Amino acid sequence: GVRCCVDVAGSFDGKSLSGPHPKNLSREFFDGTVENCRKIVDAVNAKRSFFSIEMKGWDIPDGPDSYLQLIRAIDRPRFGVHIDICNAINCPVRYYNDTAFIHETFQKLGKWVLSCHAKDLLWVPQVNVNFKEVPPGQGGIPGVRGGVDYHSYLAEVSKTGATLMLEHFDTNEEFQQGATYIRKIASELGIEA
Repeated sequence: GVRCCVDVAGSFDGKSLSGPHPKNLSREFFDGTVENCRKIVDAVNAKRSFFSIEMKGWDIPDGPDSYLQLIRAIDRPRFGVHIDICNAINCPVRYYNDTAFIHETFQKLGKWVLSCHAKDLLWVPQVNVNFKEVPPGQGGIPGVRGGVDYHSYLAEVSKTGATLMLEHFDTNEEFQQGATYIRKIASELGIEA
């Protein structure tokens, strides 16, 4: 059966289900997310599956601390965690320190983690920060550094037993490139993929 259902918390943006809006980081948004998650978990009353929401860089949860606050506030055993580490790497500090951020995220949330997304981030040099989602192994800052630390990410994901899914690519070739890269890193770590 399905281990978890993953959704987004929503948005005050009237045009998109998860678009940016200043109120997405407000107490009102947090309280509404708690209420909605409780209603869903209570109404479904699942016996084997869990409900979780995806981290986004512009709403709650936007990282491990706000996710931990949500877990405590929702206070339902059938609410779990979905990690998309690239969604939570939403600023230069987290990007430059991705290894430490990955470990911190799993250290704080690991016991609740049910599923994870796999992609990478390419920093497109512009005046403002612009992270572009790309297949795993194709991220980084051109000529400066590689992308997300997949050795650390896969090691942490494997400790949880969570499902890891590739997402948001335009072509089958991109999915294959991402899968090949993940299998290569998993093999280096001695993890079955």
